Amino acid sequence: GGNLLTLSGGVDSSVLAALAGGILRLPLWAWSFLPGPEGPFEHEMRYIRPLIAAFDIDRHWIRRAEVDTRLTMLPHAPRVVYPIPHPALCDLPAIQREADVRVLVGGEFADNFLGGFETTADWAAGTSPFALARVIATRPARWRVAKRWARFNWQSITRRPAMPQPAQLPPFVRAELQVEYHGWYAQRERELAREKRPLRVLREWMREDAWVTMNWEATSTLGIRRSLPFYNREMLELGFELHPAEWGLPGEKKLERSALRHTVPALQLHRPDKGHWGSYLAKKEWSWHGILPEALQEVVREEWYPHPPALLPVDQAAALLQLVLFADALAVANQEAITNDPG
Repeated sequence: GGNLLTLSGGVDSSVLAALAGGILRLPLWAWSFLPGPEGPFEHEMRYIRPLIAAFDIDRHWIRRAEVDTRLTMLPHAPRVVYPIPHPALCDLPAIQREADVRVLVGGEFADNFLGGFETTADWAAGTSPFALARVIATRPARWRVAKRWARFNWQSITRRPAMPQPAQLPPFVRAELQVEYHGWYAQRERELAREKRPLRVLREWMREDAWVTMNWEATSTLGIRRSLPFYNREMLELGFELHPAEWGLPGEKKLERSALRHTVPALQLHRPDKGHWGSYLAKKEWSWHGILPEALQEVVREEWYPHPPALLPVDQAAALLQLVLFADALAVANQEAITNDPG
């Protein structure tokens, strides 16, 4: 009992619902972060409602993304000295007050090694022109696939490999830190370009495993076990054993869909879209109130300290708020350490 599934209605979370609730017959609850506008919301619920009914998920928490949703959720995350931007982790303390959550399970990392779009660069590197021609011959979007293959291979030839890290920091970060980050990024890009082993982008995604730490820090402080069925030794070894040809085209998830075709309902398993949404928030702004803590004086640009602009793009406001919460948590931890120091 107490198994909470982050359920988006996409392929990976639907697979977990079918395996846990169907094959293993474990009691499940579900949590979903869905669009605010009614049209996109109903589109996502078209895939979620049948799963709720089919696998007897008797409790379902739904949060809908409006302009202020992420920013109002962030301060409610577990107060640990680590950035916790994941909406489910931010909402977990509130859910735990309503129900005895013991395990949080989700489909993170499945896209990175089962043929999601995150694998495009490795797929392009492992696909010859002849293999590409055979694969896309019957595809309706074959020219789009061919352009993607050519773009990623050209990036590799010009020693600009695909990288999971952002190319730059948020614009409110001080110029000297931006320069330092650009230097690190260029160095890492050169190192990755020299990597001759296959699946080098998958390897780089595994290096960027801070999201695992984020989940561990947030759930362990609440006494909750974090289950990541797509990120464990067995699954990662399987991922490295596969040739990119076994993935199908990027986004097809050929192996996952083939293996589970008799287990997962066809509507969810063969969902034609990935369920990306949120474009309606892209140009929205957030009214910033309050001053920045002293710890951020050497991080943010001078004109932003201590009073940021009154109106900020939502993504910048969220990133800045994460820094503020981190600085506050660090200050509290340092004060507790001083207080508890017997010396």
